[in-house]
Amino acid sequence: MITKVSEGTWEVGVSTINNLSDKEHIVIACKENTSKIIASTGLAGAEDELESIANAQLMAASKDMYRIIELMLERLANLDGDYPIELEGPRKQLEEALKKAEGK
Repeated sequence: MITKVSEGTWEVGVSTINNLSDKEHIVIACKENTSKIIASTGLAGAEDELESIANAQLMAASKDMYRIIELMLERLANLDGDYPIELEGPRKQLEEALKKAEGK
């Protein structure tokens, strides 16, 4: 389980980053405190801006996706293996995705 991430809802925006440059960056920021920048994925107006926005959107949704995967795995575990065999492969993939998110 991930124990420490920035709190609040993450959203994608455009911002200058203090002491980095005066250019606008595609950023993931805390919705409740937009000065709390989680990450920058690229420069606004750059050739790869659409890719930077897509990466930022995926990152902004990652906390929600993590929680949903945790919940799904918990529900499957509560079934004590009493679920269709077709779910075994996806269950393992979900576990691997969580490990990747946890840096394992």
